[in-house]
Amino acid sequence: MSLSYSSNQVSITVNESVAKRRAAAALLRMAKSTTDLKVAARFIEAAADLKDEAGDLPVPVSSKAPDVQDEAHQVTQDYADDQRSSRS
Repeated sequence: MSLSYSSNQVSITVNESVAKRRAAAALLRMAKSTTDLKVAARFIEAAADLKDEAGDLPVPVSSKAPDVQDEAHQVTQDYADDQRSSRS
């Protein structure tokens, strides 16, 4: 999974972030599967550290153009308004 931006440095950061989040998820799965509480606690601590290093998730990029999203939202809103008015 790769996001394209004009800067290669940003793209690398996103890829590292994704890798760290996947590693954290794997550590949490290992923590769930072990019966040793000390080992599970260490896995959870390591997963939390990786999540902190990964930072915030990037803003999702929509596949639809902004004007299409606005029109779809307006149609949905109009439908909801019609439903409310027909109940009254």
